[in-house]
Amino acid sequence: MRVEQIITTDNKIRYVLMDQYGEMVIPVMKFLKYKDNTGTARNTLRSYCYALKLYFEFLEQKGMSYTDMGIDELAEFVRWLQNPFQHVKVTGIHNASQKRKARSINIYLDKVYAFYDYIMRHEDYSMDLSERLKRQVSASRSNFKGFLHHTLKNKTKDIKILKLKVPKERLKVLSFDQVQTLIDACSNIRDKFLLVLLYETGMRIGEALSLHLSDVVPATKKVHIRDRGELVNGAEIKTVCSPRTLDISKELADLYRRYILEVHTDEIYTDFIFIKLTGDQKGQPLDYRFWCKNPKMLEMCFSNLAILVLLLKKVCDQHGKRKYIQMETLSA
Repeated sequence: MRVEQIITTDNKIRYVLMDQYGEMVIPVMKFLKYKDNTGTARNTLRSYCYALKLYFEFLEQKGMSYTDMGIDELAEFVRWLQNPFQHVKVTGIHNASQKRKARSINIYLDKVYAFYDYIMRHEDYSMDLSERLKRQVSASRSNFKGFLHHTLKNKTKDIKILKLKVPKERLKVLSFDQVQTLIDACSNIRDKFLLVLLYETGMRIGEALSLHLSDVVPATKKVHIRDRGELVNGAEIKTVCSPRTLDISKELADLYRRYILEVHTDEIYTDFIFIKLTGDQKGQPLDYRFWCKNPKMLEMCFSNLAILVLLLKKVCDQHGKRKYIQMETLSA
């Protein structure tokens, strides 16, 4: 099994699952087409495809069809995902660490559930595996009783039977010194502006790379995130609910002005804010893959830090004090 990237007739990047004979897996292709038609983001479609790739690899090793699966086989699939050797007939002698964490396995299971939920509603099939993997419990079953807790007394909700318990983990947040170290290590003003923008606003890297010159208004200290669909540099916003307007500081607005004056000269003809500075593609929009080897981790840490800063400022304001974080890059 392998995932192949294709270009559609309307010039969009999509993904299909191919079997060992080089043929498309039709049920997965129909499911991904359905998710695409309902407005699912491209990266979400990619994650669906890779999750189902693992699932069909497991089915291939078991010699089973997806129509023959039951709760026992899905439980075995969970064990297979944890197996570092990734094979149904291979087990480690020593206690090796699990290949995937519980949170990742639950994400894969959710995507398999969504696949079977689509299959169940398809006219060509009569499977109800997605329903058999749920059970009903009282909606008021919770350790926390809210103000309207009494209204849920006679109501029920569905919960998934096959789901791993996720251990509590400490929120990953970069310290202010670490952020300053990253900014100081930047060799050009473009990277400095990008890091400070992510740090201050908490926006996603795809949202930052999709920004146009008209989206930033330094006079009013506003940044507008707009939905422009899939762009030529691979950047896009995540959902239709993502467009919004963000406030920025005077220091960030001044840094933006400096960046535009130094980088967006008369030789640049693109409207994208972030562009490539050297090479044959100088002046072209900055590519999403150019960001770094592990953009999700840094993006998550910056997003969490932005939330933490907002909470700290809110607490400081309540006590009549305001604490600002000084940065050499911003004060330069």
